[in-house]
Amino acid sequence: MLSPRSQDNITACDLPTPMVPVKFHWKHVPDSRERSKSCGTHTTSAHFSWQSRKFLSPVELENRADASSALGIVSTLQGSTAPSISQLNTLVSSGRATTANVTPLITKVHSSLTTASSSFNALGPVSASAATQQQVAVAFAPIISEIAITLEAVELAVPGLAPLLIALGIDIALNEVLFGLNFVLAGVVHLVSALLVDVSVILHNLAFVLTVATLGL
Repeated sequence: MLSPRSQDNITACDLPTPMVPVKFHWKHVPDSRERSKSCGTHTTSAHFSWQSRKFLSPVELENRADASSALGIVSTLQGSTAPSISQLNTLVSSGRATTANVTPLITKVHSSLTTASSSFNALGPVSASAATQQQVAVAFAPIISEIAITLEAVELAVPGLAPLLIALGIDIALNEVLFGLNFVLAGVVHLVSALLVDVSVILHNLAFVLTVATLGL
């Protein structure tokens, strides 16, 4: 037992082996007015503080990061497809859309979808609240909607484009990214589907049979 004294004056030599986490701050004491005790060759004092904190477990930290990462992948996908979608719309509205100038842009969209799919598969399944899943669905659904609406307009502007869309594998890429998203957040595709009812006819007209089947539209 320590000899009775005030907490502020407990010295380094008096401290017992702690049974609970204690945070120590060691320092030389230049002021002779501060009561201290010589330990070895240094005059030191020790003071400690008890802190009550709530720490997240590693699992909680990992799940938080992963759910955030899933949303980050969606955000990256939106950012990478937006320029190509914008250029396609510009070509259509200006009447300058041709097979030659739309093909590279559609290929870029395909590449962005493939990258997102790979990112989802690398991330793997995570836990997320219903609110988080809804947030991801709300961020993801407009990407498919914009792609579908734009490609429909391009197809009308460039006769005979339908076979090219099949050849470029846009339907396959969309389906794979949906599978990847659902792999990360199980059940989220149902939420995405509910947000895409308005473009279901367009998806059917584009003959995106795999995407339509996965969404259940």
